Amino acid sequence: MNFSQLFINKHLAAIFFCVLCMNFVGLPVTHAQSSCSWLNIQPVINGLELEEGDWVADIGSRQGTYLNQIAEVIGNEGHIFAVDINPDGFDGLHQHMDSWDYHNISTVYSVPDNPLLPRSSFDAIMMRNAYHEFTDPTGMLEHFKASLKPGGQLAILDTMDDDYRDKSRDVQYENHRLNIDYAIEDLKSTGFEITIKERKLRHYQNDESQPYTWLIIATPTSR
Repeated sequence: MNFSQLFINKHLAAIFFCVLCMNFVGLPVTHAQSSCSWLNIQPVINGLELEEGDWVADIGSRQGTYLNQIAEVIGNEGHIFAVDINPDGFDGLHQHMDSWDYHNISTVYSVPDNPLLPRSSFDAIMMRNAYHEFTDPTGMLEHFKASLKPGGQLAILDTMDDDYRDKSRDVQYENHRLNIDYAIEDLKSTGFEITIKERKLRHYQNDESQPYTWLIIATPTSR
């Protein structure tokens, strides 16, 4: 067996391991996730420069609110891995999938400190209101970095409220909030470069007195 065959077989073995987890689910739901349908996902699609044939992982996917929009962009030649740690969390997604015309979405039941994604496979990894749930955020970032293809990008959307700006990270976590600066610090410490940073992407219901979502898009600078 030559080197090329060995590399391909190892890559396919990693994907096969991930497929063993199919039709299960991922990250815990929060009240922020359950009310996030007001957010326009198009800035994320644009920022990640998604195109036909891309492989995308959606972390903390649960009901997969925006996966049909992503599936439309990447087409049947692309693929989406919807990842969650909650075994019951994909019930809504499976119902959605029955009515969608796309058959390029797989569900992956992961564990809290590892998304169980194949290495060097994804053009983009994204998450909405999931980052503040990580018990080991830098460890998760290392997993994401390993799973991205060269030139792949990571998008993080999370929720913040100015009332919690000066609170500790633990207090923010308890209230399903996270200051963007904590995520920036984590990303830089794990070898990511920030390419897009929106501190206030949009307020809930366009009401400036309500919590707002921030967006970071980053790419690995080291492996």
